[in-house]
Amino acid sequence: MDTSIYKEMKEIEKHHWWFTARREIVEETISKLDIEPGARILDVGCGTGGNLDMLNRVGVVTGIEMNSLAADLATKSSNATIKIGSLPNNLPLDNDETFDLIVALDVIEHIEQDLESLVAVSRHMGESGKIVITVPAFQFLWGHHDEIHHHKRRYRKSDLEKLASEAGLKIRKLSYYNFFLFPLAAALRLYEKLVPPSPDKSTIAPPSGWLNKIFHSVFASERHLLNTMNFPFGVSLLMVLEKN
Repeated sequence: MDTSIYKEMKEIEKHHWWFTARREIVEETISKLDIEPGARILDVGCGTGGNLDMLNRVGVVTGIEMNSLAADLATKSSNATIKIGSLPNNLPLDNDETFDLIVALDVIEHIEQDLESLVAVSRHMGESGKIVITVPAFQFLWGHHDEIHHHKRRYRKSDLEKLASEAGLKIRKLSYYNFFLFPLAAALRLYEKLVPPSPDKSTIAPPSGWLNKIFHSVFASERHLLNTMNFPFGVSLLMVLEKN
């Protein structure tokens, strides 16, 4: 992503409804994985560090980020160890270094070699290690946001099933999410196709305070339902993997 986007993200990811609700959903998902206190955690593509405080509540976190500015911002705002590296072939880890939990939150859609990237991080799973992945869903939702964030693709559930199978991993949880706001997102993407936004228009600026709170409440409420069910569609996908 462009440097200007990293700076913008750092400013708003603490308060924007999408970031705050996704953190709550991921934290709830992790809480069901029986991760031991003090677990070793790897945040691949940690960006400016928006998820590091949440992960620090679970264990000891190492972050990997390819952009030096983002890595610097993450280092200054957290107690995590941040290393410069990238997927799939430049992970700054020892060959025998393993983790109890690896997260890649909206990361692999940025990488052409998504399978190779998943295989690369899976080599660093502990014996009972888990991988938590989130990605954007449905190619027909492709829009301005995907363009300026340099996404390579959006996914369907079947795409992730194939990806996990080819990587030799077992799916523990796979569901669409951001289900309740899906009609609004679909309508917005349709509007963008009819009335294209200006190329430099931000897609992550938060809405007004009251609307931001409403969106957060609606989106974050899905964390309770995801414990017992899988949504049939949504703006994004959540997958939990373990060793076969």
